[in-house]
Amino acid sequence: MSILIKNGYIIDPYNNNEKKMNIFIENGRISLANNAKQEENCFVIDAENCWVVPGLIDMHTHLRDPGQLHKETIETGALAAAAGGFTRICSMPNTVPPIDNTDILSYIKKKSGVINKAIVFPVGCLTVGMNGSEVSPMEKLASHGAVAFSDDGKSVKNISVMSEALKKAAALNKPVLVHCEDSDLAAGGVFNEGHVSKRLNLKGISCESEFSVVERDINLAAKTGVRLHICHVSTARSVEIIRNARRINSVKDRLTAEACPHHFSLCEDDIPSRCELLGDYKMNPPLRSRIDRDAVCEGLNDATISVIATDHAPHAKNEKKDIKNAAFGIMGLETAVSLSVTKLIKPGILSPMQWLKKMTSNPAGILGMDISGIIEGSIAELTIIDPNEEYVVQKQNFYSKSCNTPFIGHKLFGRVKYTIIGDNIAYDHKNFANK
Repeated sequence: MSILIKNGYIIDPYNNNEKKMNIFIENGRISLANNAKQEENCFVIDAENCWVVPGLIDMHTHLRDPGQLHKETIETGALAAAAGGFTRICSMPNTVPPIDNTDILSYIKKKSGVINKAIVFPVGCLTVGMNGSEVSPMEKLASHGAVAFSDDGKSVKNISVMSEALKKAAALNKPVLVHCEDSDLAAGGVFNEGHVSKRLNLKGISCESEFSVVERDINLAAKTGVRLHICHVSTARSVEIIRNARRINSVKDRLTAEACPHHFSLCEDDIPSRCELLGDYKMNPPLRSRIDRDAVCEGLNDATISVIATDHAPHAKNEKKDIKNAAFGIMGLETAVSLSVTKLIKPGILSPMQWLKKMTSNPAGILGMDISGIIEGSIAELTIIDPNEEYVVQKQNFYSKSCNTPFIGHKLFGRVKYTIIGDNIAYDHKNFANK
Protein backbone atom coordinates (compact mmCIF):
# COMPACT_ATOMS: atom_id res chain seq x y z
CA MET A 1 0.00 0.00 0.00
CA SER A 2 1.22 3.48 -0.87
CA ILE A 3 0.70 6.21 1.72
CA LEU A 4 0.67 9.98 1.28
CA ILE A 5 1.11 12.16 4.37
CA LYS A 6 0.34 15.74 3.44
CA ASN A 7 0.52 19.10 5.22
CA GLY A 8 2.43 17.72 8.21
CA TYR A 9 5.21 19.46 10.13
CA ILE A 10 8.28 17.22 10.09
CA ILE A 11 10.47 17.16 13.21
CA ASP A 12 13.43 14.86 12.60
CA PRO A 13 16.04 14.62 15.40
CA TYR A 14 18.24 12.24 13.37
CA ASN A 15 18.89 14.97 10.81
CA ASN A 16 18.13 18.03 12.96
CA ASN A 17 15.44 19.03 10.50
CA GLU A 18 12.12 20.85 10.97
CA LYS A 19 10.00 21.64 7.95
CA LYS A 20 6.44 21.51 6.70
CA MET A 21 6.23 19.16 3.73
CA ASN A 22 4.56 16.07 2.29
CA ILE A 23 5.84 12.52 2.61
CA PHE A 24 5.08 9.75 0.12
CA ILE A 25 5.63 6.12 1.17
CA GLU A 26 5.93 3.44 -1.49
CA ASN A 27 7.15 -0.11 -0.94
CA GLY A 28 7.79 0.88 2.67
CA ARG A 29 10.26 3.63 1.82
CA ILE A 30 10.09 7.41 2.11
CA SER A 31 9.93 9.89 -0.74
CA LEU A 32 9.90 13.54 0.24
CA ALA A 33 7.09 14.79 -1.97
CA ASN A 34 6.63 18.50 -2.49
CA ASN A 35 3.24 18.08 -4.15
CA ALA A 36 0.22 15.83 -3.84
CA LYS A 37 0.15 14.28 -7.32
CA GLN A 38 0.22 10.77 -5.89
CA GLU A 39 -3.15 11.09 -4.11
CA GLU A 40 -5.21 9.03 -6.54
CA ASN A 41 -3.90 5.56 -5.77
CA CYS A 42 -2.81 5.67 -2.15
CA PHE A 43 -4.00 6.01 1.43
CA VAL A 44 -4.03 9.73 2.20
CA ILE A 45 -3.40 11.19 5.67
CA ASP A 46 -4.00 14.89 6.13
CA ALA A 47 -1.55 15.83 8.89
CA GLU A 48 -2.47 19.51 9.06
CA ASN A 49 -1.49 20.94 12.49
CA CYS A 50 0.27 17.66 13.35
CA TRP A 51 3.89 16.69 13.92
CA VAL A 52 5.27 13.98 11.66
CA VAL A 53 8.20 12.41 13.51
CA PRO A 54 10.41 9.32 13.39
CA GLY A 55 8.88 6.34 15.18
CA LEU A 56 9.32 6.53 18.93
CA ILE A 57 11.57 4.08 20.79
CA ASP A 58 10.93 2.81 24.33
CA MET A 59 14.04 1.39 25.97
CA HIS A 60 12.12 0.06 28.96
CA THR A 61 8.99 -2.05 28.47
CA HIS A 62 7.73 -5.01 30.50
CA LEU A 63 5.71 -7.39 28.33
CA ARG A 64 5.15 -10.18 30.93
CA ASP A 65 5.41 -12.83 28.23
CA PRO A 66 6.28 -15.61 28.88
CA GLY A 67 4.84 -16.48 32.28
CA GLN A 68 2.38 -13.75 33.26
CA LEU A 69 -0.03 -13.56 30.37
CA HIS A 70 -2.87 -12.38 32.59
CA LYS A 71 -1.04 -9.03 32.83
CA GLU A 72 0.17 -8.55 29.26
CA THR A 73 1.22 -10.53 26.21
CA ILE A 74 3.69 -9.72 23.50
CA GLU A 75 0.70 -9.06 21.22
CA THR A 76 -1.20 -6.74 23.57
CA GLY A 77 2.02 -4.95 24.53
CA ALA A 78 2.92 -4.38 20.87
CA LEU A 79 -0.63 -3.10 20.23
CA ALA A 80 -0.37 -0.71 23.17
CA ALA A 81 3.04 0.44 21.96
CA ALA A 82 1.74 1.22 18.47
CA ALA A 83 -1.19 3.11 19.98
CA GLY A 84 1.33 5.10 22.01
CA GLY A 85 3.34 6.05 18.93
CA PHE A 86 6.17 3.56 19.44
CA THR A 87 7.59 1.64 16.50
CA ARG A 88 10.31 -0.06 18.59
CA ILE A 89 10.27 -1.28 22.18
CA CYS A 90 12.83 -3.08 24.31
CA SER A 91 11.32 -5.94 26.33
CA MET A 92 12.88 -6.22 29.78
CA PRO A 93 14.07 -9.65 30.91
CA ASN A 94 12.12 -10.18 34.15
CA THR A 95 9.68 -12.58 32.53
CA VAL A 96 8.87 -16.02 34.00
CA PRO A 97 11.28 -17.62 33.31
CA PRO A 98 13.62 -14.68 32.72
CA ILE A 99 15.49 -14.03 29.48
CA ASP A 100 18.74 -15.66 30.56
CA ASN A 101 18.93 -18.25 27.77
CA THR A 102 18.56 -18.32 24.00
CA ASP A 103 15.37 -20.40 24.04
CA ILE A 104 13.39 -17.66 25.82
CA LEU A 105 14.99 -14.97 23.69
CA SER A 106 14.13 -16.84 20.49
CA TYR A 107 10.55 -17.37 21.72
CA ILE A 108 10.10 -13.62 22.15
CA LYS A 109 11.62 -12.78 18.78
CA LYS A 110 9.57 -15.42 16.96
CA LYS A 111 6.29 -14.45 18.62
CA SER A 112 6.80 -10.72 18.14
CA GLY A 113 7.86 -11.16 14.53
CA VAL A 114 4.34 -12.07 13.34
CA ILE A 115 2.41 -9.33 15.17
CA ASN A 116 2.99 -6.54 12.64
CA LYS A 117 2.73 -3.76 15.24
CA ALA A 118 5.64 -2.33 17.26
CA ILE A 119 8.96 -4.16 16.74
CA VAL A 120 10.19 -5.91 19.89
CA PHE A 121 13.90 -5.97 20.82
CA PRO A 122 14.68 -8.30 23.75
CA VAL A 123 17.00 -7.28 26.59
CA GLY A 124 18.93 -10.18 28.09
CA CYS A 125 19.54 -10.87 31.76
CA LEU A 126 22.71 -9.61 33.35
CA THR A 127 22.85 -12.60 35.71
CA VAL A 128 21.40 -16.12 35.56
CA GLY A 129 17.83 -16.12 36.80
CA MET A 130 18.38 -12.49 37.80
CA ASN A 131 19.69 -13.95 41.06
CA GLY A 132 22.80 -11.76 41.14
CA SER A 133 25.21 -14.60 41.79
CA GLU A 134 26.30 -15.80 38.33
CA VAL A 135 26.82 -13.83 35.13
CA SER A 136 24.47 -14.85 32.30
CA PRO A 137 25.73 -16.34 29.00
CA MET A 138 25.98 -12.86 27.54
CA GLU A 139 27.88 -13.83 24.39
CA LYS A 140 25.16 -16.30 23.35
CA LEU A 141 22.37 -13.87 24.19
CA ALA A 142 24.02 -11.10 22.18
CA SER A 143 24.55 -13.40 19.19
CA HIS A 144 20.84 -14.27 19.26
CA GLY A 145 19.67 -10.67 19.28
CA ALA A 146 19.83 -9.23 22.79
CA VAL A 147 20.29 -5.47 22.33
CA ALA A 148 21.34 -4.81 25.93
CA PHE A 149 21.60 -6.46 29.35
CA SER A 150 19.76 -5.77 32.59
CA ASP A 151 18.47 -7.29 35.81
CA ASP A 152 15.81 -4.59 35.94
CA GLY A 153 13.74 -4.77 39.10
CA LYS A 154 16.89 -5.65 41.04
CA SER A 155 20.42 -4.40 41.52
CA VAL A 156 23.28 -6.88 41.43
CA LYS A 157 24.39 -6.76 45.05
CA ASN A 158 27.66 -8.65 44.71
CA ILE A 159 30.30 -6.20 43.46
CA SER A 160 32.53 -8.95 42.03
CA VAL A 161 29.68 -10.40 39.99
CA MET A 162 28.61 -6.95 38.86
CA SER A 163 32.16 -6.05 37.79
CA GLU A 164 32.47 -9.29 35.81
CA ALA A 165 29.12 -8.65 34.09
CA LEU A 166 30.07 -5.08 33.19
CA LYS A 167 33.42 -6.22 31.75
CA LYS A 168 31.69 -8.82 29.56
CA ALA A 169 29.13 -6.29 28.33
CA ALA A 170 31.95 -3.85 27.55
CA ALA A 171 33.73 -6.50 25.50
CA LEU A 172 30.51 -7.10 23.57
CA ASN A 173 29.93 -3.35 23.20
CA LYS A 174 26.42 -3.74 24.63
CA PRO A 175 24.88 -1.26 27.08
CA VAL A 176 23.88 -2.33 30.57
CA LEU A 177 20.59 -0.91 31.85
CA VAL A 178 20.77 -0.72 35.62
CA HIS A 179 18.04 -0.58 38.24
CA CYS A 180 19.76 1.21 41.10
CA GLU A 181 18.38 0.15 44.46
CA ASP A 182 19.89 -0.98 47.74
CA SER A 183 17.50 -3.81 48.56
CA ASP A 184 18.34 -3.68 52.29
CA LEU A 185 17.48 0.01 52.56
CA ALA A 186 14.31 -0.37 50.45
CA ALA A 187 13.03 -3.62 51.98
CA GLY A 188 9.35 -3.49 52.91
CA GLY A 189 8.92 0.04 51.56
CA VAL A 190 5.78 1.15 49.75
CA PHE A 191 6.02 4.88 48.99
CA ASN A 192 8.77 7.47 49.24
CA GLU A 193 10.16 8.00 52.72
CA GLY A 194 8.42 11.28 53.49
CA HIS A 195 5.29 12.94 54.79
CA VAL A 196 2.90 10.76 52.74
CA SER A 197 4.33 7.44 53.94
CA LYS A 198 4.15 8.78 57.50
CA ARG A 199 0.54 9.92 57.06
CA LEU A 200 -0.45 6.52 55.70
CA ASN A 201 1.64 4.67 58.29
CA LEU A 202 3.54 2.81 55.59
CA LYS A 203 7.26 2.03 55.45
CA GLY A 204 9.09 4.50 53.24
CA ILE A 205 11.71 3.96 50.55
CA SER A 206 14.58 6.36 51.09
CA CYS A 207 16.23 8.40 48.34
CA GLU A 208 19.54 6.95 49.54
CA SER A 209 18.43 3.47 48.48
CA GLU A 210 18.63 4.77 44.90
CA PHE A 211 21.45 7.29 44.78
CA SER A 212 23.91 5.15 46.76
CA VAL A 213 23.74 2.47 44.05
CA VAL A 214 23.78 5.05 41.25
CA GLU A 215 27.11 6.23 42.63
CA ARG A 216 28.42 2.68 43.03
CA ASP A 217 27.48 1.60 39.51
CA ILE A 218 28.96 4.72 37.91
CA ASN A 219 32.24 4.03 39.73
CA LEU A 220 32.20 0.42 38.50
CA ALA A 221 31.44 1.59 34.97
CA ALA A 222 34.43 3.94 35.04
CA LYS A 223 36.69 1.01 35.93
CA THR A 224 35.25 -1.50 33.43
CA GLY A 225 34.69 0.69 30.36
CA VAL A 226 31.07 -0.40 29.94
CA ARG A 227 28.32 1.76 28.48
CA LEU A 228 26.08 2.28 31.50
CA HIS A 229 22.47 3.42 31.29
CA ILE A 230 20.69 4.28 34.53
CA CYS A 231 17.01 3.43 34.52
CA HIS A 232 14.09 5.47 35.92
CA VAL A 233 15.99 8.21 37.78
CA SER A 234 13.77 9.60 40.55
CA THR A 235 15.85 11.59 43.07
CA ALA A 236 17.51 15.00 42.99
CA ARG A 237 20.72 13.51 44.37
CA SER A 238 20.84 10.90 41.59
CA VAL A 239 20.49 13.65 38.99
CA GLU A 240 23.33 15.56 40.63
CA ILE A 241 25.60 12.50 40.75
CA ILE A 242 24.95 11.74 37.07
CA ARG A 243 25.47 15.37 36.06
CA ASN A 244 28.81 15.53 37.87
CA ALA A 245 29.97 12.20 36.45
CA ARG A 246 29.13 13.25 32.89
CA ARG A 247 31.52 16.18 33.26
CA ILE A 248 34.40 13.71 33.49
CA ASN A 249 35.61 13.01 29.96
CA SER A 250 36.44 9.37 30.64
CA VAL A 251 32.83 8.67 31.65
CA LYS A 252 30.70 11.21 29.76
CA ASP A 253 30.19 9.37 26.47
CA ARG A 254 29.52 6.06 28.21
CA LEU A 255 27.01 7.23 30.83
CA THR A 256 23.35 7.83 30.04
CA ALA A 257 20.16 7.94 32.06
CA GLU A 258 16.41 7.90 31.62
CA ALA A 259 13.39 9.45 33.28
CA CYS A 260 9.85 8.08 33.19
CA PRO A 261 6.74 10.16 32.53
CA HIS A 262 5.30 9.45 35.97
CA HIS A 263 8.42 10.80 37.68
CA PHE A 264 8.37 14.10 35.79
CA SER A 265 4.57 14.42 35.98
CA LEU A 266 3.74 13.49 39.59
CA CYS A 267 5.21 13.64 43.08
CA GLU A 268 4.24 12.14 46.43
CA ASP A 269 1.87 15.08 47.06
CA ASP A 270 -0.37 13.65 44.33
CA ILE A 271 -0.92 10.34 46.15
CA PRO A 272 -4.57 10.21 47.27
CA SER A 273 -5.93 9.21 50.67
CA ARG A 274 -8.54 6.81 49.27
CA CYS A 275 -7.34 3.25 49.89
CA GLU A 276 -8.88 1.84 46.72
CA LEU A 277 -6.74 4.17 44.57
CA LEU A 278 -3.39 3.76 46.31
CA GLY A 279 -2.24 0.71 44.35
CA ASP A 280 -2.06 2.63 41.10
CA TYR A 281 0.41 5.05 42.71
CA LYS A 282 2.77 2.28 43.86
CA MET A 283 5.83 2.05 41.65
CA ASN A 284 9.54 1.40 42.01
CA PRO A 285 11.26 3.78 42.35
CA PRO A 286 8.38 5.57 44.06
CA LEU A 287 6.99 9.02 43.42
CA ARG A 288 9.38 11.29 45.30
CA SER A 289 9.10 14.81 46.69
CA ARG A 290 8.26 17.89 44.65
CA ILE A 291 11.95 18.87 44.87
CA ASP A 292 12.97 15.53 43.38
CA ARG A 293 10.40 15.80 40.59
CA ASP A 294 11.61 19.29 39.70
CA ALA A 295 15.21 18.06 39.68
CA VAL A 296 14.28 15.31 37.20
CA CYS A 297 12.70 17.98 34.97
CA GLU A 298 15.86 20.07 35.26
CA GLY A 299 17.94 17.02 34.37
CA LEU A 300 15.84 16.51 31.25
CA ASN A 301 16.22 20.17 30.34
CA ASP A 302 20.02 20.29 30.61
CA ALA A 303 20.49 16.84 28.99
CA THR A 304 21.85 15.17 32.13
CA ILE A 305 18.97 12.76 31.45
CA SER A 306 19.04 11.96 27.75
CA VAL A 307 16.19 9.44 27.43
CA ILE A 308 12.51 9.26 28.28
CA ALA A 309 11.36 5.67 28.78
CA THR A 310 8.01 4.38 29.99
CA ASP A 311 8.90 1.51 32.37
CA HIS A 312 5.55 0.11 31.20
CA ALA A 313 4.66 -2.36 33.98
CA PRO A 314 1.16 -3.82 33.58
CA HIS A 315 -0.51 -5.67 36.44
CA ALA A 316 -3.91 -7.28 36.95
CA LYS A 317 -6.47 -5.41 39.04
CA ASN A 318 -6.38 -7.84 41.98
CA GLU A 319 -2.57 -7.45 42.21
CA LYS A 320 -2.98 -3.79 43.14
CA LYS A 321 -5.61 -4.05 45.89
CA ASP A 322 -3.64 -4.61 49.12
CA ILE A 323 -1.25 -1.67 49.18
CA LYS A 324 1.40 -3.27 51.41
CA ASN A 325 1.63 -6.34 49.19
CA ALA A 326 0.64 -4.76 45.88
CA ALA A 327 2.91 -5.20 42.89
CA PHE A 328 5.13 -2.25 41.97
CA GLY A 329 4.63 -0.52 38.64
CA ILE A 330 2.21 1.26 36.34
CA MET A 331 1.50 1.00 32.63
CA GLY A 332 2.96 3.76 30.50
CA LEU A 333 3.10 3.09 26.76
CA GLU A 334 -0.18 4.77 25.90
CA THR A 335 0.21 7.94 28.00
CA ALA A 336 3.90 8.77 27.44
CA VAL A 337 3.35 11.14 24.51
CA SER A 338 0.49 13.01 26.16
CA LEU A 339 2.29 13.38 29.48
CA SER A 340 5.38 14.65 27.68
CA VAL A 341 3.42 17.22 25.69
CA THR A 342 1.40 18.32 28.72
CA LYS A 343 4.11 18.34 31.40
CA LEU A 344 7.27 19.11 29.43
CA ILE A 345 6.53 20.80 26.12
CA LYS A 346 3.54 22.99 26.98
CA PRO A 347 5.32 24.49 30.06
CA GLY A 348 8.48 25.10 28.02
CA ILE A 349 10.75 22.66 29.89
CA LEU A 350 11.65 21.02 26.57
CA SER A 351 11.18 22.06 22.96
CA PRO A 352 9.54 19.48 20.66
CA MET A 353 12.96 18.72 19.13
CA GLN A 354 14.61 18.30 22.55
CA TRP A 355 11.84 15.96 23.62
CA LEU A 356 11.92 13.88 20.46
CA LYS A 357 15.66 13.33 20.74
CA LYS A 358 14.99 11.66 24.08
CA MET A 359 12.45 9.31 22.51
CA THR A 360 14.10 8.61 19.14
CA SER A 361 17.72 9.37 18.22
CA ASN A 362 19.17 9.20 21.75
CA PRO A 363 17.83 5.71 22.60
CA ALA A 364 18.67 4.56 19.06
CA GLY A 365 22.27 5.65 19.58
CA ILE A 366 22.55 3.93 22.94
CA LEU A 367 21.14 0.68 21.54
CA GLY A 368 23.22 0.79 18.35
CA MET A 369 20.19 0.97 16.06
CA ASP A 370 20.96 2.16 12.54
CA ILE A 371 18.07 4.54 11.80
CA SER A 372 18.25 7.22 9.09
CA GLY A 373 15.27 9.32 10.13
CA ILE A 374 13.05 11.07 7.61
CA ILE A 375 15.18 11.21 4.48
CA GLU A 376 14.77 10.17 0.88
CA GLY A 377 14.82 6.38 0.49
CA SER A 378 14.82 5.49 4.18
CA ILE A 379 12.52 2.81 5.56
CA ALA A 380 9.38 4.43 6.91
CA GLU A 381 9.01 4.38 10.68
CA LEU A 382 6.80 7.35 11.47
CA THR A 383 4.49 8.67 14.16
CA ILE A 384 1.94 11.40 13.60
CA ILE A 385 0.98 13.44 16.66
CA ASP A 386 -1.58 16.19 17.16
CA PRO A 387 0.06 18.19 20.00
CA ASN A 388 -3.01 20.34 20.64
CA GLU A 389 -5.74 17.72 20.87
CA GLU A 390 -7.03 17.48 24.43
CA TYR A 391 -8.61 14.33 25.84
CA VAL A 392 -9.47 12.61 29.11
CA VAL A 393 -7.62 9.39 29.97
CA GLN A 394 -10.18 6.56 30.21
CA LYS A 395 -9.45 2.94 31.03
CA GLN A 396 -11.77 1.59 28.32
CA ASN A 397 -9.56 3.17 25.65
CA PHE A 398 -6.38 1.28 26.54
CA TYR A 399 -5.08 -1.47 24.29
CA SER A 400 -2.89 -2.91 27.00
CA LYS A 401 -4.34 -5.91 28.81
CA SER A 402 -4.08 -4.00 32.10
CA CYS A 403 -5.16 -0.53 33.17
CA ASN A 404 -3.10 0.15 36.31
CA THR A 405 -2.35 3.85 36.03
CA PRO A 406 -2.83 6.90 38.25
CA PHE A 407 -3.75 9.03 35.23
CA ILE A 408 -7.35 7.84 34.77
CA GLY A 409 -9.52 10.95 34.56
CA HIS A 410 -6.63 13.33 33.81
CA LYS A 411 -7.04 15.85 30.99
CA LEU A 412 -3.98 15.76 28.74
CA PHE A 413 -2.79 17.34 25.52
CA GLY A 414 -1.25 15.43 22.62
CA ARG A 415 -2.77 12.48 20.78
CA VAL A 416 -1.07 9.92 18.58
CA LYS A 417 -3.01 9.81 15.32
CA TYR A 418 -1.04 7.26 13.29
CA THR A 419 1.93 4.94 13.70
CA ILE A 420 3.48 3.66 10.47
CA ILE A 421 6.07 0.93 9.96
CA GLY A 422 7.09 0.36 6.34
CA ASP A 423 3.90 0.31 4.30
CA ASN A 424 1.87 -0.90 7.29
CA ILE A 425 -0.32 1.43 9.32
CA ALA A 426 0.30 -0.12 12.72
CA TYR A 427 -2.06 2.32 14.42
CA ASP A 428 -4.90 4.40 13.01
CA HIS A 429 -6.75 6.45 15.62
CA LYS A 430 -9.99 6.07 13.65
CA ASN A 431 -10.34 2.31 13.51
CA PHE A 432 -7.56 0.59 15.44
CA ALA A 433 -8.17 -3.02 16.52
CA ASN A 434 -11.95 -2.56 16.34
CA LYS A 435 -11.80 -0.51 19.52
